[in-house]
Amino acid sequence: MPRNLGLNPSVPTIVIAVANQKGGVGKTTTTINVAACLAALGKKVLLLDLDPQANATSGLGVEKSEGISAYRPLLGEGTLKEKIKATVFDRLEIIPSEVDMCGAEIEIARAENHLQRLAGLLKPIVDSRRFDFILIDCPPSLSVLTVNALVAAVDAERRPEPPGRLQPGNLSSALRVFILDCYRHGELPVEAPVGAGLTAPE
Repeated sequence: MPRNLGLNPSVPTIVIAVANQKGGVGKTTTTINVAACLAALGKKVLLLDLDPQANATSGLGVEKSEGISAYRPLLGEGTLKEKIKATVFDRLEIIPSEVDMCGAEIEIARAENHLQRLAGLLKPIVDSRRFDFILIDCPPSLSVLTVNALVAAVDAERRPEPPGRLQPGNLSSALRVFILDCYRHGELPVEAPVGAGLTAPE
């Protein structure tokens, strides 16, 4: 009897934001390789490139061009689904980035619930369960785009990660509180500086 190799409708899409405040630490390389390996294992994967440098985009063989990124949807023009493109890998698709994403930092900050913009845009894709995994490659900073990605990952999970699973070098408790606060309120908490508790242990 042939096996059903389709998606299990009971398994939700997993959203992972790959972030680091420092550049040149292998963040994009990690994102590309994890995405490619998951696809090779038979999983359907979407890579969302939020970094204006667009190295994940070019790394997957997609040409950088105007209008292909999440920039316009983040400003309320169109959907992310319209931006999904195929790559050279089976089962691996991408929402590319472009240099216009640099302007998103300023434009999104003016919008209502500006830290929940990406979560709202990803929700229809997550709910459709078209993909098993969505990996988000973030800019090398704690920018509006990065916080949007972290909030989107928390939103997709619908619950904070159990503290026992946090290992040294992962998110500090202060950063976790910061992200959850952004998730709940849609804006930066005014009572705490952005940089508080964000440095990972050596």
